[in-house]
Amino acid sequence: MHRDYSSKVQGTQVRVDVFTNRIEITNPGGLFGTVTHSTLGNPIMPSTRNQFLVAILEATPYPDGGYVIENGGSGYQQIEATLRREGMEPADIDHTIDSFKVTITRRKAFESNADRNIAQRIVQLLEEKPSAGVRDIMFDLHLSPISVASGLRALLNKGLIESITTQPHPQKQYRLLR
Repeated sequence: MHRDYSSKVQGTQVRVDVFTNRIEITNPGGLFGTVTHSTLGNPIMPSTRNQFLVAILEATPYPDGGYVIENGGSGYQQIEATLRREGMEPADIDHTIDSFKVTITRRKAFESNADRNIAQRIVQLLEEKPSAGVRDIMFDLHLSPISVASGLRALLNKGLIESITTQPHPQKQYRLLR
């Protein structure tokens, strides 16, 4: 659905390469239409290379319910959310005018199970709320200040969250990077 079908890439296949430490998915054709690297996780207006193919996939049901395509433009957001939930590193995107590659590594984003568990719980909370402060996280997740600080530090170091408060103060707010 996302690949380029122009004559210059006819015969070029979508590649899914599986290695011991990563999976690489490569499509012929770069980003399309209004989608850019910076808007990939949250496109302002999704662009469609082949509306006919999209219409077919939107009308193709799964046996257990739902359709092959739902919520147009949300695929990359779903990938990001799944990787965060699993405590994995964010996907690496490499794109040129004639190809687009997503690399998913097997590396976990956090070293210890305890850090990963706390960080995953904070990520899940931030997926439900637009932002949260330390006090909110402590209250909602029943965590100590030290645990929250450790989880936030790990998420900040991995580039998964950002502070949206400019001045340091007790009500500092954090949100997921998309």
